[in-house]
Amino acid sequence: MIKDVMDLEVYKESMSLLKEVHILVSLIPQAEQDLIWQIKRASRSIPANIAEGFAKKSSVKEFKRYLMIALGSSDILISNRKKF
Repeated sequence: MIKDVMDLEVYKESMSLLKEVHILVSLIPQAEQDLIWQIKRASRSIPANIAEGFAKKSSVKEFKRYLMIALGSSDILISNRKKF
């Protein structure tokens, strides 16, 4: 039974992604500070929105809304990966 956000597989995966992304951005040239900032921000946003949506679990509609925001952040990562 899922009692905590950390029980959600999607949350665990998003935290793993966050760690990997922060390692990978160290390979991006410092001249690309804007890109680094955007990638870090998007990667932090994914687990944060999953957690915030889970906290509002009394409303399925709200939880779905936060999951969609997290999905949008993952799309930012996907679109930026071609830049490095």
